Amino acid sequence: MISDTDVLLSHHDLGLVFLSIAIAIVASYTALSLSGRVTVAVGRIRKLWLSGGAIAMGIGIWAMHFIAMLAYNLPVAIHYDLPLVLLSMGVAIVASGIALLVVSREFGLPQLIAGGSVMGLSIAAMHYTGMAAMRLAATPEYDPKLVVLSLAIAIGASLVALQLAFRLQKATTAQGQWQVGGAIVMGFAIAGMHYTAMAAVSFRHNQQLLKNPAPAIDNTLLGIAIAIATLVVLMLALVSSTFDQRLLAETARAEALRQSEERFRSLVQNASDIIAVIAANGRVNYTSASIKRILGYEPDAWQHTFDFVLQEDQAIAAALLDKAKNYPNVNISAEFRLRTARGQVRDFEVIVNNLLHDPAVAGIVTTYRDITERIQAAKFQLQQTERELLVAEITRRIRQSLDLTTILNTTVAEVRQFLQTERVFIYRFEPDWSGIVVVESVAPEWNSIAGKNIKDTFFSHPGNRELYRQGRIQVVDDIYTARLNPCHADLLAQLEVRANLVVSILKEEQLWGLLVANHCSKPRQWQLIEINLLQQLATQLAIAIQQSELYQQAQTELAERKRAEAEISYLNADLQNRAAELELANKELEAFSYSVSHDLRAPLRAIHGFSRILLKDCTAQLTPEAQRYLQLVQANAQQMGCLIDDLLTFSRLSRAPLKKQRVEPSAIVRQVLIDLAEEQKNRHVEITIEALAACEADPALMKQVWMNLLSNALKYTHKNTAAHITIGCQQDNMGHHVYFVKDNGVGFDMQYAHKLFGVFQRLHRAEEYEGTGVGLAIVQRIIHRHGGRVWAEAQVDRGATFYFTL
Repeated sequence: MISDTDVLLSHHDLGLVFLSIAIAIVASYTALSLSGRVTVAVGRIRKLWLSGGAIAMGIGIWAMHFIAMLAYNLPVAIHYDLPLVLLSMGVAIVASGIALLVVSREFGLPQLIAGGSVMGLSIAAMHYTGMAAMRLAATPEYDPKLVVLSLAIAIGASLVALQLAFRLQKATTAQGQWQVGGAIVMGFAIAGMHYTAMAAVSFRHNQQLLKNPAPAIDNTLLGIAIAIATLVVLMLALVSSTFDQRLLAETARAEALRQSEERFRSLVQNASDIIAVIAANGRVNYTSASIKRILGYEPDAWQHTFDFVLQEDQAIAAALLDKAKNYPNVNISAEFRLRTARGQVRDFEVIVNNLLHDPAVAGIVTTYRDITERIQAAKFQLQQTERELLVAEITRRIRQSLDLTTILNTTVAEVRQFLQTERVFIYRFEPDWSGIVVVESVAPEWNSIAGKNIKDTFFSHPGNRELYRQGRIQVVDDIYTARLNPCHADLLAQLEVRANLVVSILKEEQLWGLLVANHCSKPRQWQLIEINLLQQLATQLAIAIQQSELYQQAQTELAERKRAEAEISYLNADLQNRAAELELANKELEAFSYSVSHDLRAPLRAIHGFSRILLKDCTAQLTPEAQRYLQLVQANAQQMGCLIDDLLTFSRLSRAPLKKQRVEPSAIVRQVLIDLAEEQKNRHVEITIEALAACEADPALMKQVWMNLLSNALKYTHKNTAAHITIGCQQDNMGHHVYFVKDNGVGFDMQYAHKLFGVFQRLHRAEEYEGTGVGLAIVQRIIHRHGGRVWAEAQVDRGATFYFTL
């Protein structure tokens, strides 16, 4: 006996549980299949698939749920409220419709989450509506946590289902495996949601709730019946989906085939090539409309494969056809020529493929591709290459020699051989713009014009010369039809010319001459390649001419240089001989000077000594006139002694080695002024010593320089009431130190400045200013030995300045 407070114990029918899971998997598989049909369908068909799919999926999901409810057993009888059961089925259909609507659209992540949530909540609503349809003597109690978990499972399962549906739409490989796997996952997820929700409820017995129970129905039989009915519905949906899918695929293939045929037909009709289908006997069964555009014939005018083939190429065409018969289904090609409706000849590349065994074709498919331009381009390229090689070869031969005559002769010979013409010559302009044929290559049967002076009045006008300087080319195929100037035509006729080709030769942008090719026997149509060749050779010839002239100029300059070098060598040898003679003479002169100076000292000392004794001891016996004579003898002997000393000093300067060291000119100057103190007695002399830069010099010789310059300054200012002497140093434009001694003495006339530094040269009388005339010569020799120079500037009665550098 069950009391009203007892919780009823439940258990499940495992058979129905497994059946419900199977129904869930089949329903999921059907849902994934139907989602694809809804996605690709459009218009009214899409609405039908959306409605039918929603009903089939809804019934499948509801059937799984209701069978699972029938598997739930309690110790009391369970009945169901039919309206609520039908309502739960309607909720399942709505949820399925939402799912199909979501997967048939291109939604983003937010829309996917919203659709999954609505679908999950709808499934949960279906379940709990079905729970509400239960009628039994018990009161249900729900565990909130498990209820929430069931809702989460429902939403999660819905999201997984939608994601799988989207994945299947984009999958290109292994789509069936994805669909089966997805159906299993979804089926277990839906079943899991249901059984979680069932675990969330417990029933407490209440006898008062069901007073008039209806007769019980066997749940197992009812579940099996519902399962069978549901499976029938789902199978019908699957069969319909599969049939529609295959029908759509066949329709798409048929449409693709139709479009392909249309494209092929359009391609054939508008192809840039001629396409023909030829029977085994050579008869043309089909010709594309492009033959009209390419050859000018109507498509039905081509009856046999050899109809338009040139006679000399028909053997090639026949060999190609025979080869095609022997090798079916293989592309074989050959090249031959066809004649157009206008009689022109065109080159074609012909590709054949034997499809006689193919019932759809039953012929040899032949493609004719016009390659005339390609052949011509290849020929032109070959000619271009040959021309470039020829130009290079002729250029090489031209440049093998730097002799101008050889260059010109090689050019005309090579050009005449290439052009196969009767005469080629080079015409060089004279200053009056007449010209001479400097070289010529001519066939034996025609007269030579080599060396002939030709006056063409055309070049007398500067404007005409300018045309040729700018690159004008004269191309005359026939002098009698070219409408030439009558004078020019007569000139060419006199030279036996019938066809004429003339290009200019420019040297340093100036018109030097002409390179001319003549055809004498008959008219000739000059080809573009021949014209271009002559132009290029004229350019190379101009370069070779310039190089030859430069070479000749260089040879002349070299010969002149060798002659000059020989003359210089002769002069150097003569100079060396003279220098040696001069050096020997100088040595002999110095030896003589030294010897004379040394030998003169003894008699001078005797003269000076005896005259001094006579003046001292015999003054009383001598008349005044005799005393004056003895004084003159004594003074001249003393002067001669000074002169001898200076000569000895001067001669020693050339022999004595330099002993350069760093010296301070200021110290030397002060020492010299001390030595010259005697010459400053009883005089008013103002001496200014400015800053003097240190230098590298021989101190003894530098003292001699300062001694001579300062003694001269004191000597030539002794008549001044106040003498001013300045010793200083300044820099010239090259940064060299220039030392100077400036005085305010008698000066000198600058026109005699060149005599200042000569030996025994004096610009003042000895009676006025004593001296030997050697002092400044000594200064110059010392300065020159130091690598410097010495000079003077002066004005008469306004002083003099002596400068020197080291």
